[in-house]
Amino acid sequence: IDTIVGGAEFHNRSNYERNVIGDLDILENGYADSHFRIWYANISAIDEKKVADRFLVIIKHKQNWEAQLVTSTWKFNDDSAFMVKKQIINGNPKIGWPKFIDSLINLGITSLKDESLVKGMYLRPNANMVHFEIANPHLYRFYSYTTPDYFKETVPEAAQVTQILKLVREQLSFYGLPSEY
Repeated sequence: IDTIVGGAEFHNRSNYERNVIGDLDILENGYADSHFRIWYANISAIDEKKVADRFLVIIKHKQNWEAQLVTSTWKFNDDSAFMVKKQIINGNPKIGWPKFIDSLINLGITSLKDESLVKGMYLRPNANMVHFEIANPHLYRFYSYTTPDYFKETVPEAAQVTQILKLVREQLSFYGLPSEY
């Protein structure tokens, strides 16, 4: 299996969240069909009580395509984090599965590079991030983008990421997701 992991620190954090959320397939060794995960890491959403909501969109194909929005609420201490609540909402794209999946692929969800490899992108301190995890029988990819909305006018890859996020939010009616990232 071809494995491409950008941002190992963020990959490890996502694995921690995957294990705590539970009921999520391990993708690093590939996936029988296609599986996309979009992890939203909203740094600025931590309130004065050190509580924040995290969002994970799962789009996968086993016998049929399915999509879920997993919203989890996390409590943060100085040295740890733990989940205090989880909610799952199912969604179906308004334009139908074939056109939706084709749109994701045409926007580059399976081929975008990690931001560390993209000219003009840089890690902004205390910024929101979005992580993508992609798996199929032959490939596992993990890549990240920091505030793609900030870079979308100057970096084509960041513009593609914002289009992917908008497509997911609007087509799956996951309006609890942030509208800008």
